[in-house]
Amino acid sequence: MSNRLSLLLLPLLIAYSGCHGACSPAPAKPPHLPGCDDLKVEGVSSKSGCPSASCGTNSAVINGFPFNGLNTAGCVNADSEALIPSSFKPWKDRCNQDGLHLAVSTKDDASELVAEPNGGGTPCQGAELAGASFQVWTPKGKVTLVISHVAKVSIEGTTSERYVYLFTSLEDPKTSVCTSKLSSKAYGATGAIDGVLAADPHSTPVATPFEDKLIDLAEYAVIIPGPVFDQTAKEINGSEAKGWFNIACTGDALGKTEMSGILDTAVTEEKWKNRKTRRGTALRMFSARYDRDLKPATIRGIPFGWSAWGRRSKDWQEAQKLEAKWDENGAMCLDHSRLWMKNRVVPRLELGEKGKKLITTSTPNEHDFIGSILPGKPCGPEPDDTPTTYVIDHVTDPDHPVRQ
Repeated sequence: MSNRLSLLLLPLLIAYSGCHGACSPAPAKPPHLPGCDDLKVEGVSSKSGCPSASCGTNSAVINGFPFNGLNTAGCVNADSEALIPSSFKPWKDRCNQDGLHLAVSTKDDASELVAEPNGGGTPCQGAELAGASFQVWTPKGKVTLVISHVAKVSIEGTTSERYVYLFTSLEDPKTSVCTSKLSSKAYGATGAIDGVLAADPHSTPVATPFEDKLIDLAEYAVIIPGPVFDQTAKEINGSEAKGWFNIACTGDALGKTEMSGILDTAVTEEKWKNRKTRRGTALRMFSARYDRDLKPATIRGIPFGWSAWGRRSKDWQEAQKLEAKWDENGAMCLDHSRLWMKNRVVPRLELGEKGKKLITTSTPNEHDFIGSILPGKPCGPEPDDTPTTYVIDHVTDPDHPVRQ
């Protein structure tokens, strides 16, 4: 699993009927449950190699949350990790019901965590989930996560809102897992459920939930239903099935596809289908993954503007020149790179090999850099309805004209 420090138990468990003590996981390996199509990923890790704090706002990381895709029925993800459906424990007398399991509720394209009674009834949701905990099986052992804070925030440029969750670990209940690595101390024994989770849920709580206002949005995560994506922005086969969901750090590319409002389009019969297929395109836009076989060409803090599917970013007016036009495979054409900015040093990035040639930003100029990625593919002079990104505070190389 990816190394991430704080993890707070996320209420996303659906109890698997008929799976109690008889199918407890084997040591250091989550069980395969009947009815589950476990995920597999070929040739590339499904996860980020580093936390959001160091890897991207605009964003080189698809999703830096420690667990890339969970399933409410306890199915195993592509990294051999699984939610433990029976481990949800509420904070004190919140959600004061026995036999709760975590689920994901989606309404009007907004998804949230809920704790549903096993026998049916009114679910526990929203701020009531603050302080709750749950566990995830990993190859290293179990990890206990806590939801330290729950807030509702508006989506940029829309009337939509989303619940966001501050997840922390049992060992460090005031540090977000979206900005810190997971300590080795967070991995518990692989046998019986550890510590307070095995005790009376109404006794001493796991951690005191924050009761104040939203801290820093980058510390939080948002719930996005499947499919699950690997770190190349490729959809993981089988992850669109029922029960799969993402816990997406809002500062990473996947979280930004939700929080930016880029997918909040007018209602049509094809809206839900379009929303899922368009997310892959948006992921490549936000992570500057111009070529699907190359690494992202951006770093944290680099701004850009966008227009897509009838919507525009709030800083679109600041955009000076067209960067690229996009589809689900990456950039269809490329005129500029968002890395070439006024008063900034272009960082050295190695994007990988193309045609047996290593592509890096350490070229004499931007013209040569974009030519090494998409030679002979300049964009048209005027934007159209195609998803498009724009550079901000751009600097043109003095010795080389920009392709027109």
